[in-house]
Amino acid sequence: MSLDLTTVNKTPNELWVRLRIAMKENGSKCTGWCYIPGDHDYLYERKPKSFKNFRPVVDLHIANRNWLPIYTHYGEHAPIVEVNAHHIKSYVITNRVFMIPVEVWEAEDKARYERYQTMRGDKNGD
Repeated sequence: MSLDLTTVNKTPNELWVRLRIAMKENGSKCTGWCYIPGDHDYLYERKPKSFKNFRPVVDLHIANRNWLPIYTHYGEHAPIVEVNAHHIKSYVITNRVFMIPVEVWEAEDKARYERYQTMRGDKNGD
C-alpha cells in the first residue's frame, strides 16, 4: 500500500523549492532550498509539472518576508544563510519537493507497525 501525498490525514504537504538567487548590490549568488509554508496541494495535483506554476507562490512568500532562510538540503532545520528578501534581484527555481510532514510520517509508520503486530499476534495465537 503506497501513501498518497494528498490524502494522508488531510494534512497539507510541505513544499520545498530549490532557488538560485542573484543579489542586487554586489551581484553575488546563492543556491539552496527554501521552505514555503502553507497548503500547496493544488500545485501537487496539477498535470503540467512546470516550475512556472510555482513562481507566484514563491513571489508571494518572498514579498512577505524580511529574511529568507536558505538550507543545504530540503527537510533541514538549520539554515546555511539568511538572505535579505528586499535585496533579491532575481531568482530561478531549479527543483521542487513535496514532503509529508515528519509528525504525520511518524504517525503513519507507528500505525503500520501496530497493524503488523496485531496481525502477527493473530497468526501466532497470542
